[in-house]
Amino acid sequence: MTTDPVEALAERLAQQGFGTYRTAQVYVEPERGIVFDFQPAVPSRVLVLTTYAGPEADSLLPYDTPRVQIMSRDDNPAASRQLLKSIYNDLHGLGPITISEVRFLLVIAIGSGPTYIGRDDNKRHLHALSVELTVHNPNRRGLPA
Repeated sequence: MTTDPVEALAERLAQQGFGTYRTAQVYVEPERGIVFDFQPAVPSRVLVLTTYAGPEADSLLPYDTPRVQIMSRDDNPAASRQLLKSIYNDLHGLGPITISEVRFLLVIAIGSGPTYIGRDDNKRHLHALSVELTVHNPNRRGLPA
């Protein structure tokens, strides 16, 4: 169980069969590992979740809106793109839903689907999809809701 929205998103992706998530983030071929912030050398197929700043939070409301880039790496460009299309279809418009201990009010894709980024140093294909999470944050200071 986690209170971190990105970890909860990783759990959701694993539950839906898009990859394997372990808190230790150690994977072997042929698994598709779900990791945070960096691309490990192995396995060849990974989903990398990286947070970045969302819009300014309203100090009067008890929710945050972080954004997450979901990057897919695969030897097969069609498989990488199709995986992110499936993730887009699963996440866009999702909510309200509680995953682990995180209350997602809404998940919205930024853009209309995955974007090709290029290849890594090992010639594996990279695609990215960004989502905005609207999550309840009961620990924030400010006026009670």
